[in-house]
Amino acid sequence: MWLLGKLQPDFKTIADFRKENKKPLKKVFRDFYGDKFKYDKQRDLYICPAGKELCRMNHRKENPVKVRYRNYDVCKECEYKERCTKSKKGREINRSKHQDFLDIFDARTKENQVS
Repeated sequence: MWLLGKLQPDFKTIADFRKENKKPLKKVFRDFYGDKFKYDKQRDLYICPAGKELCRMNHRKENPVKVRYRNYDVCKECEYKERCTKSKKGREINRSKHQDFLDIFDARTKENQVS
């Protein structure tokens, strides 16, 4: 694991470490929340926080409700993989086919909360 190097601590050590470092750990993993992935509308892909491109995957369904974006080959080599995802294959982002509307709705909701 990137955080521990070659150490192999027991469960209690890990639990204690997590309790003692709750805020710093949360900050480290927050960098890879889904909202940190930027959508490029022109190219129809996502850019991850590490600058890698996640491409749209084809679906079996003709009109899917959600579209999947991923790039497992890039994720395998990424130095941030363990911070970004628990998946052995790599990170995947799902985008609703109504995401543009949802983004506008979220922005307006935030505006109304500030007012």
